[in-house]
Amino acid sequence: MREFESMKKLLLSVIQYYVDNGYCYVQFVKYPENKKDKWLAIDKKLSEKFNTDLNKGQRAYRKRKKQANAVALRCREVCIIMHTNGSHNWDEKFTDIREETLQIPFGNIVKIDLKIINGKGYVKFNKRSYQNLKEIIKDLARNAPTWKHLAELKKIRHLPAVRREMHQQKKHLFDLYRKECKRHGRKVSML
Repeated sequence: MREFESMKKLLLSVIQYYVDNGYCYVQFVKYPENKKDKWLAIDKKLSEKFNTDLNKGQRAYRKRKKQANAVALRCREVCIIMHTNGSHNWDEKFTDIREETLQIPFGNIVKIDLKIINGKGYVKFNKRSYQNLKEIIKDLARNAPTWKHLAELKKIRHLPAVRREMHQQKKHLFDLYRKECKRHGRKVSML
């Protein structure tokens, strides 16, 4: 089990390293928040089940034998399990991100879409989540006091932005905030 301190680093690792090395089958697991003290035990069970603690030589041997290699990546309560082509004995359902989009929840509102297009990993905010963020921004500019603006904008600023599409989406959100504040005659609060 490989742990990451931020969702941004986890997503970067997925699209820049693992996708390039053939890990195209993905499963998302969300750990229960109320069982935080048992997360390490869950990590150990997943590692044993999917045999993720192999060294480079063992993975190469499995690849020559046409067996799938798996990896488990975790950031806080979000765990992504990926595997390569090959035979395996897991009865779990994995999503082939070359054909389908995997949605990864990030907090209560935001979902992130993960997909491979032409061999390149793409990560962006889910369309519905992005619309929800726009509505939050419009509501902030219309009603909320300035101190609430700062708190909400800080949350949006800390959303992971991995690829150009996500950076553009975040930039559009802040541009929308400025535009809506100007429209409603409110002071623009930026961090």
